[in-house]
This record gives sequence, C-alpha cells and structure tokens, in this order.
Amino acid sequence: ECTYNNPLRSVKKDARDKDIAVIKTVINQTISNNGSVLIPCFALQRMETMLYTLWTIYHKDKSFDTQIVVDSPLAVKLLDAFEQNLIGDDVALLKEILSWKNIKIIRTIEESKLCVADTRPKIICSSSGMLTQGRSVLYLKKILPNSKSSIITCGYMSEGSLGWKIKNMSDKKYITIDNKSYPNRC
Repeated sequence: ECTYNNPLRSVKKDARDKDIAVIKTVINQTISNNGSVLIPCFALQRMETMLYTLWTIYHKDKSFDTQIVVDSPLAVKLLDAFEQNLIGDDVALLKEILSWKNIKIIRTIEESKLCVADTRPKIICSSSGMLTQGRSVLYLKKILPNSKSSIITCGYMSEGSLGWKIKNMSDKKYITIDNKSYPNRC
C-alpha cells in the first residue's frame, strides 16, 4: 500500500502469501456457504491487481465456476484503456484474464441492477474502494445483512468512511447506509 503506507504492516513476500491464502480461504468458505464476496476496489490499479490475484488463485482450477463480476464504470474504461495501450506480454496476460470464463464485465446500469438482484453466489469487484459511493454500495446493501456473505477489503479506508466503519466496528449491529440502517451480519 504505497500511498497510505502503514509502517507497522509487513510488506514481505511471506505476508503477501498469507494475505493470498486468507483471500482464498474466505472466498472458498463463503461460496461453499452459498454467499457472495464483495471486494470494494479503487478503479485504478487496485481493480487490475485484484483481478490478477483472483486469476492467479483460481484460473487453473477447472472446478472453480464462480462468477467474478467487475462492476465499476471507471474500472471498465481503465481496463479497456489498458487493453488498448499495453504491449507484449502485459497485454497478452490482460487479455487472457479478461477472456477467462469466470469474468463478467458489467457495462450498463441495467446489467448492474440485474446483477445486484441475482442471489447466486459470486465475487463482486466494484468501486468505490472505501464504500463511500458508487456501485459497491448497491452490492453492500444486499451483502451486509447476509451472514453467509463476506467483504474483503484490499486498500486504505479513511477513518470515518463507511468501509472503515465496517472494517473496524464489526461489533456494531447496524450500519447506516444512505440514511437507512442495515444489519451488520456478513
């Protein structure tokens, strides 16, 4: 986490390997419990990093059939820009990730609403990363009350933001989103 570095947080390879193991464990447990996983991501670089991480964990697993939804207008535009501007091995890898059968890119608000309403287990990568606005909040309203679902945070959460409250106040029984209280069960 270069921008908001916490000097107390380890940045060694062992720590990253442990983080990836935790991500895989949370996803596997949540999906096996018939829940969904929300990964709120910053649109620039964090979304691409999370897609690469998920692809690295699961692309060789032929039994992994969980849909990974990318629902962020800015992130989709950035993925398109990367695909048009990267060269060589970088663009080849990005194209391989984006053509993976598990990836679903959401391009319209209508598709987004249908995806939010769909109760099938899935992994949702959406912005904003701090859950302050954007489509991630639409998913949060469905996921937060569901004890079978999970949220994986993957970036800085400024103190007082909705993402920070969820991450740091897990004992709070209700979280207010858009002036409405939602049970904090995921």
